[in-house]
Amino acid sequence: MTSTLRVRRALAKPELLPSAVAQLLREQIVDGSLAPGGRLVEAALAEELEVSRGTIRDALKDLEAEGLIENRPRRGTYVVELGPDDVREVYDLRAAIEMRAVRLIVGRSSSGTRPPELVQTLERIQTAVKAGDARRAMDLDLAFHTELYRLSGNRRLLAVFLRLLPMIRLVLRSRHQLYPTLEDVPREHEPVLAAIASGSSEAAEAAINEHLAHARDLLIQHVSERGHAHGTTPAASPGGARGER
Repeated sequence: MTSTLRVRRALAKPELLPSAVAQLLREQIVDGSLAPGGRLVEAALAEELEVSRGTIRDALKDLEAEGLIENRPRRGTYVVELGPDDVREVYDLRAAIEMRAVRLIVGRSSSGTRPPELVQTLERIQTAVKAGDARRAMDLDLAFHTELYRLSGNRRLLAVFLRLLPMIRLVLRSRHQLYPTLEDVPREHEPVLAAIASGSSEAAEAAINEHLAHARDLLIQHVSERGHAHGTTPAASPGGARGER
């Protein structure tokens, strides 16, 4: 009931209801308030949030397009349960577009210089790490990568990344549990920044590819171990029901 009350308080402008509902459900999926495998029911959500079923339906369509929920024929709509293949696909796509982004950055930058926006974000990550603020460090991790796309100068690359970002956030939800120390977070980004400053497109691409591959492999291992520990495959357990859709 706590998450429902939070949703109600946040709804403000009627004309923005579908997008507002989508954003609030998106946030609760990413932070785990709506658990993987949990069922989302149009009628129940409409009653809880005091909006129309059409509004809920439009919001759920957006979340399904982002891959955060899935509609199982004759069974209903569920929050996705990510498996190793999902992690691999997300990171394959990230690597493809992010390698292009850093190549464009190198082409737009002077050799031997570090983009100040990236330097500042890395410094903020280090500050969060020193404060022991894991959530802040993870948010700034994504801010660093978002800045890569902005600095590439390619608006469409940035748009693709932003569209993928909710799924990336979902994949990374438990990332802070994967590393021995929080200090690994800024340490992982330093080679990327150094490679960009080197003026070599090939070095920058190799650095970002290695960075993402390392994270991908750790996350795949984590997801696989979690599935084995629960004695289930990611799509096998629908979770708690919330009525018929």
